[in-house]
Amino acid sequence: MHLANLGPNEERRMAVKAVGFDFMGTLVHVHLDNEKYVKSMHRRLVRLGISCSYEDLMEAHDTAAQKYRKLRVDTCREIDNRVWVADALKELGYDMRPEDQLVVKAVDAYFDPFIASLRVAPRAFITLSKIAKSLSIGLISNFSYRKAIREALRKLHLSRFLDVVVISDEVGWRKPHPKIFQIFLDELKLDPDEAVYVGDDLKYDIEGARAAGMKTVLVSGSGTVREDEIYGQTPQPSSVTPDFTIRSIPELLQILDVLR
Repeated sequence: MHLANLGPNEERRMAVKAVGFDFMGTLVHVHLDNEKYVKSMHRRLVRLGISCSYEDLMEAHDTAAQKYRKLRVDTCREIDNRVWVADALKELGYDMRPEDQLVVKAVDAYFDPFIASLRVAPRAFITLSKIAKSLSIGLISNFSYRKAIREALRKLHLSRFLDVVVISDEVGWRKPHPKIFQIFLDELKLDPDEAVYVGDDLKYDIEGARAAGMKTVLVSGSGTVREDEIYGQTPQPSSVTPDFTIRSIPELLQILDVLR
């Protein structure tokens, strides 16, 4: 663990009142398997009367994913997965809207195996329990389907620790845009130097939180695939340096002792 050298005056000025966490790769780990997710969605669509091969659905879905990934990276605006799937179905000859129930059921099916495979990071529960005794805790997550992450938080019993949950699909802005971090701060009525953000990605987590004025903690070596790699892209570069670096969630407690 690396601790920045903070003088006593700086420590007092930045007394921390809240900790924000990234979701995937930080609080939870997962081995991503897009093929499995699309196969689950394909089975659901076939049962709902859609006639297409898995291969055609995969190609159409990948085309939509790449299209909206670029838009999301370029603008930091979130695009709901229902829009992706509606696009894919239109490519296959089905005129669907994102709000149609068939599309909703297809997206639900896509995320079912994803949610089932999530695992809470080692010793995260006991660490969150200790933090919650004296600080507010929140989540700031880039996630393109709010329903899935809300269900995941409930099933993993993480919701009980969270005073605020900020999801890009709900607020419209994605990390690293500082606005999503500011929404978190506004919810808790905090100044930026009263909050620490913990994440595993330099570009989306550390750079974004730093731009919003928050202290930053990088969780290194989580083993979870980075967001850009999900779409087969080179990770977005970042030259920012975190205030602290840890290898596991329990190490965060030592950092918070310094900052309080």
